[in-house]
Order: sequence, then C-alpha cells, then structure tokens
Amino acid sequence: MAVEKYLKNTSNELANDLSACFMCLLEHDDELSRCGSCRALAFLKQENALKHLEYLAKQDNSAQVQSEARRAFKEIRRYYSSYQEITKI
Repeated sequence: MAVEKYLKNTSNELANDLSACFMCLLEHDDELSRCGSCRALAFLKQENALKHLEYLAKQDNSAQVQSEARRAFKEIRRYYSSYQEITKI
C-alpha cells in the first residue's frame, strides 16, 4: 500500500510530526480512526507513542482498537529492543 510505504520511508523529522498528529487521533470518537492511527504509529516506529498505545491496549472501549494498539505497541517495542541489542555490539 502506498501510504504504508510512505510512512516507512519518512525522514525522522517528518515522522515526529506525523506521530504527533496520529497520537491526537488516538482520542478520536471514531473507532476506525483510532485503529488507523495505531497502525500508522506502528509504521512510524516512534518510541514516544508507546505509552499512548499501552493505555489504549488496556483502556479503550473497542476490542478492535485494543487489538490494534497491542499489535502496534509490540511492533515498536520489538524494533527498539532489536536496536538496543545492535548498539551493544
């Protein structure tokens, strides 16, 4: 999908700006907007999104949003765990 490719290849500065926008959408009334934001944050892999995703994974009223938030949280966490292991070498 073109959007996924775009998000994966953004510069760090743009990724930070986009993450801020998607984190705001995590509070949107629409369930699909929150799910889409979780998915976008997973592609952007911004560590500052972890606390927001963790909260949604536990507290959102929608099981679908909780599931997407958990998936995004795990993906970002795995990315940073791998990164930390590489930098130890």
